[in-house]
Amino acid sequence: MKRISNKRKAILAQESIATQILLEQYKGKCMVCGKEPDWRGLQKSHTRGRKRFILVCAPCHQGGNRLGDHKYLEEEQEI
Repeated sequence: MKRISNKRKAILAQESIATQILLEQYKGKCMVCGKEPDWRGLQKSHTRGRKRFILVCAPCHQGGNRLGDHKYLEEEQEI
């Protein structure tokens, strides 16, 4: 099993806190469309640098109906 570095542990801890805050603010709904997530739940939509993220439902995260058509936040903002 692979060990997790201290840096990665700190990043995950910060993301966990930010995730809880976002879940409370948006009441567990998608931050893009405002709908309740389906069985896949909410997913993190990161910037390319992974510094910032929002919680979105799977259709918003994938950017369309095609499975695996992932988009980053920068790409979403250009549209």
